[in-house]
Amino acid sequence: MVPLYGAILCSTETESHLDLILARLKMEGLPAHHVNPKNWKDEREGIRVFTKVSPSLAGELLEWSIEPLLYGSFSSSEKEGYIKEGVSLLWDRPITELFQMPIFMMKQSSCFWSICTSHPKVDKHLGLILKSFGQLVSIEGEPDQLISRLRTSPINLVILDWDQKQLELQSKIPILRKLKEEKEILFLGIKNFEKDHLYRDLAYGISDVSPSLFSITEIVELIVRSLPVHPPNSQTLRKRTSIRKLVFEFQEKIKPTRYKFIDSYLEEGNDSREQIEIKNLVLVFQWLFNRSIE
Repeated sequence: MVPLYGAILCSTETESHLDLILARLKMEGLPAHHVNPKNWKDEREGIRVFTKVSPSLAGELLEWSIEPLLYGSFSSSEKEGYIKEGVSLLWDRPITELFQMPIFMMKQSSCFWSICTSHPKVDKHLGLILKSFGQLVSIEGEPDQLISRLRTSPINLVILDWDQKQLELQSKIPILRKLKEEKEILFLGIKNFEKDHLYRDLAYGISDVSPSLFSITEIVELIVRSLPVHPPNSQTLRKRTSIRKLVFEFQEKIKPTRYKFIDSYLEEGNDSREQIEIKNLVLVFQWLFNRSIE
């Protein structure tokens, strides 16, 4: 299994739970070390758990290709600082939910995505989200690289930013349209609806390639809520049992004053392991929803 991150950055109030966090990681078979911003390079493997953290520390870790997870409560301004540095992961649940915190990426699937936005931080966030849910991902720096990838690789889905300067719509749209039809590729388009030339771009035929268009602030939640991509499993359906029950009304939220008799139902069965993994991964990325991540 592939770890989701290589470092944990603890907020001030979670520092008192440091031993428990380290124990949780070691229980999963991962070497884990308590480090600080000055000595972390002394540990060459395992998960580094930091106290006394800052956005600049997170940026330094990312420069070393170490993905950090923020653990605990951070202010809105602190979150903005970490997002600007490129941090994608935040677990802000109480310590009682430590054992629900994701540690590993989901099992790899056969669904292959390609991303082309010309925004390195957007590419990074979307790439990590997809990999976390077990998707295969390639990130293309410019439209010509994307077209080359589509011609030579079995890509299933593409996230394409139609506003990037290198994308010459009149010449590229016919090529992309042909590749879409020949290889049965699905396109998700990113578009700034406040930008000039929206109607001109639509007239060029971008909706022929990607019928659905979304803003950058929308795309993260859309992708996270839609993963992983695989056929529905009928075994995940939960059994409902009809019951009859009393429902009470209360005075001042304390004293029951009235009741009524209703028909209702119970849902039987627990979430599958995959469903639990998905729910917890959604929580890790939820802080990015409807934020500017450019």
